[in-house]
Amino acid sequence: QAFTELRQNENISEPLYGGIKELISALQGQDDVLLGVATGKSIRGVKRLFDQQDWHATFVTMQTADPTASKPPPELIEKVMAEAGVDAVDTVMIGDTTFDIEMAQNANVRGIGVAWGYHPVDHLRNAGAHSIADDSHGLSEAIDSFLSQRR
Repeated sequence: QAFTELRQNENISEPLYGGIKELISALQGQDDVLLGVATGKSIRGVKRLFDQQDWHATFVTMQTADPTASKPPPELIEKVMAEAGVDAVDTVMIGDTTFDIEMAQNANVRGIGVAWGYHPVDHLRNAGAHSIADDSHGLSEAIDSFLSQRR
């Protein structure tokens, strides 16, 4: 309840992990990259983040668990791929929970885990993460590796 009340205050911001804003900006600038969101967060929470970061034009699709089954079933990421017009082989899911990685597995897409989130690294590996990034630089390298394999 306290968290919900805090979020009602428009002046409260949720900081991003270090280097993430720059990474998203760099990815957005690449002609062969489309960014989408598949999250268990509410649409209200994601829209608020997009408002704070001025990201409404950055992501081509935003799928939340509000109208759809949440993770790990593949529906969220399948909707992202459909709206973006991409195939599973050209998709990577980045996540901080085993649910994210399991959803990637269920949709036959590559899953990159991040070490700074909710679930421990060994759980992400056991869930099938193709790689684990320790920080935004490592995430950038993992994405670059995926993209170079796709090009």
